[in-house]
Amino acid sequence: MSAPWPDPHHEMLLRAVLSEDAPEPTGDIPLDRAIRQLLPLLYWRWPSSQSTLVQQGRRAHLTAWQQNKTRLELLRSVVAQLREAGIPSLMLKGAALSLAFYRDPGLRPMRDVDLLVPKERSADAARKLVELGFKPEGGKFPNRLRVGHGWQFFREEQSLDLHWRPLVRCFAPEVTQMFWSGATEDALPCATDQLFHVCAHGLQWDWEPSVRWIADAWFVSRNQAIDWSRLYQLALASDMRCRLFHALAYLKENISIAVPEETLAELAHGVPSWEAREYQLLLKPCPLNAIDSLRWHQYHFRRIRPFDEQWREQPYPMAFSSYLSEFLEAEGQVDFMRRLWSAVSPRF
Repeated sequence: MSAPWPDPHHEMLLRAVLSEDAPEPTGDIPLDRAIRQLLPLLYWRWPSSQSTLVQQGRRAHLTAWQQNKTRLELLRSVVAQLREAGIPSLMLKGAALSLAFYRDPGLRPMRDVDLLVPKERSADAARKLVELGFKPEGGKFPNRLRVGHGWQFFREEQSLDLHWRPLVRCFAPEVTQMFWSGATEDALPCATDQLFHVCAHGLQWDWEPSVRWIADAWFVSRNQAIDWSRLYQLALASDMRCRLFHALAYLKENISIAVPEETLAELAHGVPSWEAREYQLLLKPCPLNAIDSLRWHQYHFRRIRPFDEQWREQPYPMAFSSYLSEFLEAEGQVDFMRRLWSAVSPRF
């Protein structure tokens, strides 16, 4: 199976963690990225076990607890200082999940923290981060508001992703507005928005297998009332009905999340053919070949164009060429061709 879906070893470990009647896993399991991400949960589920795998989970839990405690303290500090500067913010992804649902910093390993700010305040937020000692990736905050969703900042050993859109490849203003309107007083997305984010973000390709989104979805939904109508509206507005259908169908069948049949029927009905083709592309292993890399850009532009006043009025060839130049941050025709070749080559 492709990266977002578990192989037999992943499924055995997921069952051992998330199912009440599953046996403790035994035998040798290859420790790929997906397994390592789940090890702290194995220790949480089987704390008295002396098996080698659970003891590895105990050590992974302790390491994640120490690292995440520092990360979460940093993030809270940044949120407070942005608030003092009049810039609202919303915690996303691992940090938000850890604080709202896992409730134990050691259970959900993270490599960085993610923070959403209003698009119109993103430059102000970037300047504030620099004041706080962060450095933007590449040495500067790029002019990528039109074609991207966020940018990475670093301070010593810590990494922070500053978002102006909550989700990669989602340019619909309605989705961003819903995240803001559903936010809690603690600067966290509501449970429904968290579940949408987990599923939509989880079902796309990556360099290494990662099935942690399945555990994330279980933790989000196990003690929370999900607004399935709102989740459908998020999927509809973001043109992500196809991936939400596959994600929720898997969760319903394999880890007993109580997804209503009518929600699955709504998600499956009338999905545009391009969205289904894009979903298949996003399941391919990295690196993408030249043709698939170009297709990736075509689908990415298709997601941007309806919400960009200039590009939606221009003829497609002109608009797509302009998009590529801006996405690649090209300076002149020669630089554009060099960057385009790099973008669609297998190194992508």
